[in-house]
Amino acid sequence: RTVGIAGRVLPGTDKKYGKYVNPAESDVYNKSTVLFGLHQSITAKAFKKHGLAILVEGYTDVISLHQNGYNCAVASCGTALTTEQARLLKRYTDTVLVMRDGDAAGSKAMLRDVNILLELGFNVYVGQLPQGEDPDTFCRSGYFAEWLIANVQEAVPFILDALFSAANQDGFQQAQNLMTAGELLVRIQSETLREVYMETF
Repeated sequence: RTVGIAGRVLPGTDKKYGKYVNPAESDVYNKSTVLFGLHQSITAKAFKKHGLAILVEGYTDVISLHQNGYNCAVASCGTALTTEQARLLKRYTDTVLVMRDGDAAGSKAMLRDVNILLELGFNVYVGQLPQGEDPDTFCRSGYFAEWLIANVQEAVPFILDALFSAANQDGFQQAQNLMTAGELLVRIQSETLREVYMETF
């Protein structure tokens, strides 16, 4: 059932608008509890077929992925993933591949997503897209499938490696990175898995 009407802003539109135009909150639409594409993925039994869900940001990301054979994609409706959305997804799969835009904002959103998903016991993977790409454009590039095979990684090692391999960090930045790593590790539900990651890094 339709709960709202939304879209993506066309290139050349006044920059006062964001990337997506989202419906207003109402009695039937609460963006923190809706995952775009979820109904289609469930109907196609896509989570079972692919063994995971692909979490992206927006509507056109989901549409392009579904059109290109990845009908297990869902979107958090142009906003950061919420705990309510993650719990909804947990009903259908235990494994999520987080795929955000290849820019600084996408990296920050990815970290927030991973923290929420780990806390709910998901197996979490990440696909860090090339700079300037988003899932919509990249999955239509012709080499998306090959890129997925070569670049998808477990989320926690990927993030920890990024935190501790950054060059030219001063003491304050190192302390901040240690805090970020600690906040990430404490959210892992399995004590055994947490110890494995801690020993690795």
